[in-house]
Amino acid sequence: MSIDMSWFPMVTQGVGSILQFMGANKAADAAERQGAYQRQAALYQAAQMTQQAGQEQAAAQRAALDQRRMANLIASRAVAVAGASGGGVSDPAVQKIIGDIQGEGAYRAALRIYQGDESARQLRMGAEAKTYEGGMAGENAESLAGAYRTKAWGGLAVNGASLYSKYGGGGFSGGIDMSKISAGGHAGNYSYAPDAFPQE
Repeated sequence: MSIDMSWFPMVTQGVGSILQFMGANKAADAAERQGAYQRQAALYQAAQMTQQAGQEQAAAQRAALDQRRMANLIASRAVAVAGASGGGVSDPAVQKIIGDIQGEGAYRAALRIYQGDESARQLRMGAEAKTYEGGMAGENAESLAGAYRTKAWGGLAVNGASLYSKYGGGGFSGGIDMSKISAGGHAGNYSYAPDAFPQE
């Protein structure tokens, strides 16, 4: 007894189509997860940089206060030394020394503030770039996932149409004689014979 295996190519092609569909959808899911991870990582880095920018400015302000305090201490020391040596605070030479000390302290304080502001500005620019990078990563991942899903459905439709064109219209390729199957399956069952029905 021979076994009819004409259905086997249709089954294997159908299984292959389903596997391709599932694989493309899994690739789409993976692309979305990767995009979400990249976006979260970029946003986290942006938040860290923004926080660091504030810390840089706060540190610069503290350093500027220290510079001014140091300048005042040095100026006071200069006044004390001048008084101990017999010179007065109103002496032009003493006034110049004190002025130079105060000016140097103000310059150093302003320089420290500028450096802190500049570092903070660069960090905030970096944070904006990271935020943009994260947004682009998310958009690219969504586009890639959409392409995978379109491919999945497109492949399923094409393979379905191919299956129908091969097997849907007239049976399996190679043909199956249904009359033989019917006759063989109902041999001896006369209720299926054409003359078993009453004639009208």
